[in-house]
Amino acid sequence: MYTHSLSVNKGKNSINIDCEDLPTKVKTIGIWLHNLDVSDTLKKEIQNALLKWVNQFDVTFQIYITKDEFITNN
Repeated sequence: MYTHSLSVNKGKNSINIDCEDLPTKVKTIGIWLHNLDVSDTLKKEIQNALLKWVNQFDVTFQIYITKDEFITNN
């Protein structure tokens, strides 16, 4: 598995988000949004931006909003 560098910039703030290739049959990248130490409001804003962003790639993304729950672009 490979880890990826993903950061989101908002104003003067830069937020690094953990993400990595997942061991699946189809190329899938997991984004661990729930690990962020930011407000729930900001997490939701980042989640919405990520959902728009991931749709431009021919890869499945799983954005983990809790340890066991994710949303996907598929």
